[in-house]
Amino acid sequence: MKVSICLYTFDGVEVQNITEISSEDIESVEIIKDPEIIRIFSPKIGGVVLITTKSKKFLTPILENYNNMSEELVGSVFPDSFSSGNSIFP
Repeated sequence: MKVSICLYTFDGVEVQNITEISSEDIESVEIIKDPEIIRIFSPKIGGVVLITTKSKKFLTPILENYNNMSEELVGSVFPDSFSSGNSIFP
């Protein structure tokens, strides 16, 4: 017996509990089911459900975290270049 599961994403973020969002906040839903999904993820994945929200609230924390990490990394690699408002551009 073959068992397939769906991978659910809200604004590109994988979620386990699809009840985390109100149906009124959903902008669009796209279902992807093709051989490429099996190749990329796993033979156990039967498809991917891409849910885009109106507010993009699930994506916002990820972008904020990415920006903070980028600033910390650049500051630690080039500490003198970015201190006191210095710019790397002339």
